[in-house]
Amino acid sequence: MTKYLATFYNVLTQNEELKRLLVYKPEHGLDDPLSPDKNDIGMDWDLIDQVIMRSVVTDDLSNDSKCRICVYSGNRTPDKENYMYATQDIIFDVYVHAKQYDSIDFRLTTICDYLNKLVVNKHLTGLTKTRFLAGQTVMSPPSGFVGYRLYYRIGTSTK
Repeated sequence: MTKYLATFYNVLTQNEELKRLLVYKPEHGLDDPLSPDKNDIGMDWDLIDQVIMRSVVTDDLSNDSKCRICVYSGNRTPDKENYMYATQDIIFDVYVHAKQYDSIDFRLTTICDYLNKLVVNKHLTGLTKTRFLAGQTVMSPPSGFVGYRLYYRIGTSTK
């Protein structure tokens, strides 16, 4: 399971557009975080480690926080017909400050849409393409934040 999670984590951390969506706070509704006027995040690991987490870590989010994606494993289900095959769910929790980001430019849905574009129907790891399973509101996000949980599924080998 580690290699599957690591692959998804690497896809996220290496995508410049996603990192910009997570980092750049909008000045107004038309302020584009993908504008060429804004600096690339590049491989600034101090910044990346604040916005893309390998587990559900939210206790450090505050009013001056950037957006965040938490990547972690969900259910793993063996195939009843083939003991060598299983499905593995991968979960992304997306957190966005409501007043500083989402109420200005719909940042939560923008990030979720971008994540779907980045991983759905792509053969990133495992035996199958990544499938979108579901999305739902995170019912108890940190104070001042809104959250959305995205569920994806891949086929894997049990070896």
